Amino acid sequence: MKYLKNGKTGAALLLLLLVLCLCGAACAEEGSCGEAVTWKLEEGVLTVSGTGKINFAPWWENETLRKGIRKVVIGDGVIAIAPYIFDECLRLEEAVIADSVTDIGDHAFYHCYGLRTVRLPEGLVRIGDCAFQYAAFETVTIPDSVTDIGADVFAGCRYLKEIAVSAGNRSFCSADGVLFSRDMTRLRACPAAKEGSYAVPDGVTVIEEGAFTNCAGLTAVTFPDSLTGIRGTAFYDCRGLTEVVIPEGVMTIGERAFFGCENLAKVSIPDSVARIGDGAFLSCGSLAEFEVSGENCVYESRDGLLLNRTESSLVYCPCGREGVCAIPEGVNAVGSWAFGYCEKLTGVIIPESVSWIGWRAFAWTRDLAEITVAEGNPFFCSEDGVLYNKDKTCLVACPAGKQGVLTVPDSVTEIGDDAFQHCAGVEVVLTDRIERIGKSAFFDSRARVTAPAGSWAAEWLQENRESNSYKLTIR
Repeated sequence: MKYLKNGKTGAALLLLLLVLCLCGAACAEEGSCGEAVTWKLEEGVLTVSGTGKINFAPWWENETLRKGIRKVVIGDGVIAIAPYIFDECLRLEEAVIADSVTDIGDHAFYHCYGLRTVRLPEGLVRIGDCAFQYAAFETVTIPDSVTDIGADVFAGCRYLKEIAVSAGNRSFCSADGVLFSRDMTRLRACPAAKEGSYAVPDGVTVIEEGAFTNCAGLTAVTFPDSLTGIRGTAFYDCRGLTEVVIPEGVMTIGERAFFGCENLAKVSIPDSVARIGDGAFLSCGSLAEFEVSGENCVYESRDGLLLNRTESSLVYCPCGREGVCAIPEGVNAVGSWAFGYCEKLTGVIIPESVSWIGWRAFAWTRDLAEITVAEGNPFFCSEDGVLYNKDKTCLVACPAGKQGVLTVPDSVTEIGDDAFQHCAGVEVVLTDRIERIGKSAFFDSRARVTAPAGSWAAEWLQENRESNSYKLTIR
């Protein structure tokens, strides 16, 4: 009682109690993360206990909590980790996973840039897509029990030197640190830290989706004659590759298969290739021409451009092309992304024969200042370097490199999809006759846009400002 009467001593005791309470709150957080699964975070260690599946992640919605996780310990009894559970745990360094876990969901440890240590448990059956993408470990071992490995599981793991597989695994194997199907017919994943040249072993028929993604130190790849397919994103962002000779026998090249191979200067396509996916060679800034075997029944190269013989369409202009590109007469269609990422192009000439232009055909062409259409074309026309439909009721595309003021003609009632995408130096003056503005028409444009007060265009532009980057003036 005498201590309470002493004001200073009582205040000190109250302060001590408050500090202890705050310390306890800071040192330990806990709750549930599944029907019969609980978690506790104490001194940087997140311990998950119970039985069943980790279904949700309370720490994911709390950035402070998430940043406090340095180590994850998943206890015996937990059987599965749902997708995205540890996504963006940026300071996570170690994961200890009990042998009871059979399933690691898609993106489970996605964006865990500091994850240096992980042991995949015995009993694990499935590893989902992108489960460990961008992790920091140098080696990983696939246990005997794994039968299912998704796409891009180890993509972007830039320190990864070796993917090992336990000898008893019946579904997968490893050779020279590279992951294959057990029968060595499918190349599943190459560690991102592999450097120099690499020869794909004889007998491999398919290079799977994302197999070499982010292998930035890879300078050359030799393919075997047994190869028949290169799946989507197989060599995504392999910046060191300079030349690719695709062997006779390959029939398919998947979507974005060589996207971002910025030093790739030459591509040779054999007779056998019958399908090239969307974006297969986009963002290859050094690629100046395509070479296609004269016996290929589907594709051809004309003036270095990749054309589809059977559809009379322009598939791709090589992204390293400079100056003005004239589409050959006789081409009927310009494919989606045909000029995408051609950042050195200054002009495109469209002949009389073109009747169709695909989605984002001119996307990311920052220096493109002029699109010109032959006068005899019955479907399109151009004025001051801007592309319109023939009767000039729709503005189809403004080149991204156009500068100065563009006063949209009175006849135009529609702004097409992606029409002003990436246009940074143009000032667009709209009329009160505009009745439709297409999807992503001003996406990433940073254009200055003026619209009449009270017009439909002004109302639309005001309502959509948050999802676009234009500067709007209402007059």
